[in-house]
This record gives sequence, C-alpha cells and structure tokens, in this order.
Amino acid sequence: MWKKLSTKLSFSSAYHHQTDGQTEVVNKSLGNLLRSLAGEHSKQWDQILAQAKYDHNDSPNKSTGQSPFHIVYGMHPRGVSKLRDLGKTKMRSAKAEDFSSEIQAIHE
Repeated sequence: MWKKLSTKLSFSSAYHHQTDGQTEVVNKSLGNLLRSLAGEHSKQWDQILAQAKYDHNDSPNKSTGQSPFHIVYGMHPRGVSKLRDLGKTKMRSAKAEDFSSEIQAIHE
C-alpha cells in the first residue's frame, strides 16, 4: 500500500527522534517549560506536569497562531483566575478548598 501511494516511512523512537524536526522543537520547548516551572525543585518535576500540560495546550503555536486546546475545542480553557468568586455560600467542597489552596500556593 505504501509503495502504491509513493509514501516513504521514516520511523522514529524516543532515542532517535531526528526524523521529525517538529518533534525535536516541541520536546525542546517542553523541556524548557518544565525546567522553568520546576525552578530550584528539579527533582519534583512530576508535581508540576499538570500545570505544564495546561500551559503548553493553551499557548499559541507560531505556525497556526492558535493553541492546541483552541484548535481541538474551538475555545480557550477557563483558568483558575477566571472562576467567579463564590463569596459566602453555605455549602463548600473540602476538595475544592484544598485545590484552591494548592493553586494559590503554586502562584505565590
């Protein structure tokens, strides 16, 4: 089938990703993003993966001018800062309070 379509397959792996220049660029930018978010705590990089994923998927691509999230869903995701203030509500979720505290600590 590949010969009939005149397609040349260039297989790559995690150790030999030179076959795809775009993959190299993305891997380099993701590495830089993880290093900048981890800062002095480089051994705890796994704890900031969710934030790195969010940042990467919400960043516009140079060639398309749109973020991956916007291309897939047609909108930008709401960030924590855009969630409305609940004020003094009677019922609050303990998990939501913990999550909010963690995000505020990350931003500080």
